[in-house]
Amino acid sequence: MAKRDDTLPTGRAKRASAGRAALAWVLLVLLALACENGGAPGVDLPTTTAAPPTMHPEWVPVQVVAVVDGDTIRVEAGGEVFPLRYIGIDAPELSGPYTSEEPLGPEAHQANRDLVEGKTVYLEKDVSETDRYGRLLRYVYLTDGIFVNAELLRLGYAQVTTFPPDVRYQSLFLEMQADAREAGRGLWSSSLAVCDCSRDLYACTDFETVDAARACHEVCVAAGVGDVHRLDENGDGQACEGMP
Repeated sequence: MAKRDDTLPTGRAKRASAGRAALAWVLLVLLALACENGGAPGVDLPTTTAAPPTMHPEWVPVQVVAVVDGDTIRVEAGGEVFPLRYIGIDAPELSGPYTSEEPLGPEAHQANRDLVEGKTVYLEKDVSETDRYGRLLRYVYLTDGIFVNAELLRLGYAQVTTFPPDVRYQSLFLEMQADAREAGRGLWSSSLAVCDCSRDLYACTDFETVDAARACHEVCVAAGVGDVHRLDENGDGQACEGMP
């Protein structure tokens, strides 16, 4: 489930640069207008029942115009549309030109749609403006205060992924992930057998289905320990290919 975080294709670099420049101008204007209406007090640690975003005027309101997958959306601000990647979480992939579908990819996509599709959301920046694809990196809130990044973790449709320096809510995210794991929700359900990646513990025969084996493999790869259980014998990225 690790994201493709390479540089932008050459043919898109110029457009991405122009988009980032336009984005910076739009967000500066919106932020200035917000601050005129109430200043910029410090942000308390948010939870899934946080105070409404009107309490935090430094958050920038935008409109969600598309939900790409479980952790990426497109938002409109000041007449411009920008891709946005949720900070601190990683959801399973959908099938696409450069990706294959991962277990619970469609379900994570639907959960994200249920949360934000067509809605006004509020954006909070950490340190980085964008990733190397030119996507905004943001924490996202609904008008009722739900912290979308954390909620997807709590529902079990994403797992924690940390890329310093954007680590403001890492502790909260780990708590939400632990809650999902203990409750057996989503990626942590027994049917998917999301597993212990600390050492080599499993063989393909330990899993009831190939989806369960691949979910375990993908969790460990995303956690940065690679194919610790040696489930991908030929190194093609597909675990336990001999299973029915």
